[in-house]
Parts: sequence; C-alpha cells; structure tokens
Amino acid sequence: MPPSRPPPSSSDSPSMRPIPTFSGLASASLPPLPLTPGITAQEYANRRADLANSMDEGGVAVLPAAILQYKSGAVFHPYRQESNFFWLTGWNEDDAIAVIEKTGPQPGDNVLHMFVKPKNPREEQWHGYRNGVDAAVDVFNADKAHQLESAATVLHRILESAKLI
Repeated sequence: MPPSRPPPSSSDSPSMRPIPTFSGLASASLPPLPLTPGITAQEYANRRADLANSMDEGGVAVLPAAILQYKSGAVFHPYRQESNFFWLTGWNEDDAIAVIEKTGPQPGDNVLHMFVKPKNPREEQWHGYRNGVDAAVDVFNADKAHQLESAATVLHRILESAKLI
C-alpha cells in the first residue's frame, strides 16, 4: 500500500498561496529583463556604440525600418523588421527611423535619435499595440525620440551638420 499523504493545508492550495511581491529595492537588484528574447536593452546599446565607434567624428548613420507590406486591400503580410534596424535597436514596428550620430572622438560620444509613430489608442485598436515616443527613450534607450511626422525638419538639421552620411 502506498504511503498516505497528509491532508492539504490551505497554504498548499495554488489559489491560496500568497503571491510574491517585489519592492522597488528588490526589483532594482534583479538582472535587467531582455528587450527581446535573450537580448537586453544594454546589448542593443553596445551594438550601437560599436557602430558609432567605427564612424568618424561627425558621421551619421540613417537606418529606416521596414514598411508594412500589403497583400491586397487591408490584408497584409506578417511584419518582418529590416535586419540591420532590428539588430541595432530591437524596435519591431514599421514606419520608424533610427539615426546614430557620432558627436565626438571618444567612445560613447554618440546620440541615438528615433523617429517613431506616437501612441494612438484608436489606431492601436485596429493595428495593434504601438510603443510610442516615450517608450523609445524609456525602454529602447534612445537619447532623443521624435514623432515620425517631425522627421523631415529634425533629420534635415542633423544631416546639415554631418560630415559623412
């Protein structure tokens, strides 16, 4: 005869176990979460720094995101980000531009500008979640984030001062 189990206590029941919580101090000590599976935001920042370090001072790299490809009418193909853009930013949305600007001779003298679509609950209802301008800075570590509509004027100013594009 198999050994008998003790009767379950209320703390053994999955619905009755306390849910662990983390205070601000505890969560700050945890390792950073990956931005995409297996890759942290810091890894993307390191990749951008490596690219910027290979550029001359005053150099600018302009990286457009892939555009959404439609099959017919409102039916579109599954989205696939442009490989170089995704490798350097982790951003997986269409209609975006990343600009890496080498601002000085030292390693780390670079600025990431991101031009992205703003949050729009009505469009998100039909097209899915959108990160928005704030997430470009807070989550994706852009130094400066702009709405995509401002790309013509802001990008023009950046490129005017560039020595090499």
